[in-house]
Amino acid sequence: MPVLYMPIIKSKRGEFAAVRLLNAPTKIQITPLFDVLPPNRFAKKPKSLLDHLSTVAEHAMDAWLPTRPAWVDTFDVGPEIVSGSQVAIEFIVRTMRARGLAVIPVTGFQREPEHDVGVERVVADYRCGIGIRLEEEDLLLPTRIGALLGSCLARFGLEPSSADLIIDFRYLDETPRSLRVDQLARAIRHIPDITEWRQLIVSGSSMPNTLKDVCDRAASGYLERREWHLRLDLQDSSIQRMPSFGDYTTVPPLYSEMDTRMIAKHLGPNVKYTLDGRWFLSRGRSFQEHGGAQYFDIASEIAALPEFRGGAASYGDRFIEERAGRASMKSGNPEQWVTASVNSHISWQIQRLLKH
Repeated sequence: MPVLYMPIIKSKRGEFAAVRLLNAPTKIQITPLFDVLPPNRFAKKPKSLLDHLSTVAEHAMDAWLPTRPAWVDTFDVGPEIVSGSQVAIEFIVRTMRARGLAVIPVTGFQREPEHDVGVERVVADYRCGIGIRLEEEDLLLPTRIGALLGSCLARFGLEPSSADLIIDFRYLDETPRSLRVDQLARAIRHIPDITEWRQLIVSGSSMPNTLKDVCDRAASGYLERREWHLRLDLQDSSIQRMPSFGDYTTVPPLYSEMDTRMIAKHLGPNVKYTLDGRWFLSRGRSFQEHGGAQYFDIASEIAALPEFRGGAASYGDRFIEERAGRASMKSGNPEQWVTASVNSHISWQIQRLLKH
């Protein structure tokens, strides 16, 4: 059956916790892609890649369901050797599968040869098939897509029925949606045997790495969810196969490594709450000068929205409601608010997709 929703989960504790805290009916409706980030080299005690990937596997095991499929990609890590001859993708897949997770390795057209060697070995051992993650640049010459996909499948000895095609726009800029729909339609028309692929998914996000151009400090604003509008526009197009929906929840899609120690005095609350077709965003002043109690006022602002779904909707909504009513004496920290916003987003997104 087609996947209903693919949330892309960066390998951070707050996002893993958001998945772990989903209620059971919601969890069985999603198929996540675990997007593995490199170790934080600015941490007080930086981890080796081996320790980092082992920890990621443990968090995934706590968050996800045994035997339920999920994809895993090491795009931002690269093909660095982790253990023996195993590169990152092979190590993380083997480690997750040893912990009972039915993960599927992801590759793409421009991946390093070492990455694909690792994918080839786990595909041969687990017979799990692959995910092929295309980027927007791969769609620019649609007449080449068929040949490139054919070469990729041949490399791993697979047919389309054992492969998932993930068209990931990553960051969606302000390109008119009509142009993007046309671009997707052309690309899909040039994919041979489009109905035979195991899954077809389109994903992306309009969440920028910084909110400073969206709203000021101590202010709130709205941001259009271009990925959701793209989904709705695709439903009105005449493509042969309707893709499943994927997004990056409330997290920016582009990996950005920051030394938070250097900018600590500037850091403050950044809260995102998903609405129908847009996000409500609220930014606070610096924690250093104004503290974390700012979150109470932000929670009250969200709870006062006509579209607020109430504490019964999800763990994340309950977290917000409790702080809006001061039922909790703790305002929460940035990681906990990421957990709340991502959990609320996934729960809401499933409900919207079930109605479409």
